[in-house]
Amino acid sequence: MCRDVYNYQNLLLEGLTDLWYLQGINSLIENKLNEDIALLPVGGVTKITIYANILCNNDLKTVAFIDSDNEANQAAQDAIIKYRLGNKNILQAKVFCSHNIPAAATEDIIRATLIPIFEKIYNKKISERDKTSTEPIIKIFKKIQKDFSKEKLAKEFLQWAKEKSSSDLTADEQTHCQNLINTINRRLK
Repeated sequence: MCRDVYNYQNLLLEGLTDLWYLQGINSLIENKLNEDIALLPVGGVTKITIYANILCNNDLKTVAFIDSDNEANQAAQDAIIKYRLGNKNILQAKVFCSHNIPAAATEDIIRATLIPIFEKIYNKKISERDKTSTEPIIKIFKKIQKDFSKEKLAKEFLQWAKEKSSSDLTADEQTHCQNLINTINRRLK
């Protein structure tokens, strides 16, 4: 799915785990990401500005998909990013979540699916209270498992997605994942 950035539309992602989640989601849902979209993990939300500048200076269509934590909210309000991408091309995870999770990350879009994957990896149970919490799921996982690895969870999800279909997501997850992909495709037309 990663392509030459100079020949395609570009989706800036915070990191590698976001790339893996998006690849897994894309493999599960019916309407896929446009094949011309290059997925670019930039190494953190603070680097979105740099990449947005480079790509937009070269007249390349670019959208950013970022978390909704404080750091990402500040980046979304950055004058350079807003000028380069425009408000509608800065997509934040909280818009694509079922629960009202103010500091949502990509993982919260597929939260219900990630819980049993986490439980299997770490042999730990998530309480009903944590399942319905408005706290980001990664924060809950870190609280339960001290050596929690975002990368390990994302790789497990990607493997899981290869063996499953959209019907293995909850109905809300299916809707929100499809909405995310459709929104990215629309913004990069």
